[in-house]
Amino acid sequence: MLGPGKQQLYAEGKLTLADLVGVKEDARWGRSRYQRSIGEATEAAAKREAAEAEAVKAETMLQRIRGLTDADVLPIGLLRHDIVALWADDAEGNLGAVLTGRQRGHYLFRHPEMESLETVIVDAVLNPDEVHRNKRDPMMAMFYQRFDETHYVRVAVLMQARPNERKHSILSYRLAGEEEVQNNQHRRAWKREG
Repeated sequence: MLGPGKQQLYAEGKLTLADLVGVKEDARWGRSRYQRSIGEATEAAAKREAAEAEAVKAETMLQRIRGLTDADVLPIGLLRHDIVALWADDAEGNLGAVLTGRQRGHYLFRHPEMESLETVIVDAVLNPDEVHRNKRDPMMAMFYQRFDETHYVRVAVLMQARPNERKHSILSYRLAGEEEVQNNQHRRAWKREG
């Protein structure tokens, strides 16, 4: 039975039944369910709504990526200031990253398996685990994000030293084995802490 405050929030659609049910573990009694307080329930609802909004945002971005034509340029977000500062003379106003339809076609031609993993490309660039310098091109950054126990996704991004219309541009996207990342530690320019 719900109290009047929870009942009203439930009737207004601000809480779901899942928001109202908590789970706790007890060493003696094991897992049990309980009715959350109104504060716990509204916190659970806020987390659920944030997760749903992120899922919609990710799906919208995936549709935009898959709809790119060769001439299209898609802004994907802002890179971390501390990463851009490693390549740029001026990071202020120089954080935008883009994916072009032409480069999407390039990476899908070379790595068609990446089409099913395009949901990861934006997060790999905006929230990498490591960023390495390229051995051939000093303005190329290799963004790595852990994908599974044996692989990373690797996104090559052409960095811009100064703000201009070209932005930091994704050039390629593929899977990289653990060995590749470990063998290139001497090129690591940035690593996520924690």
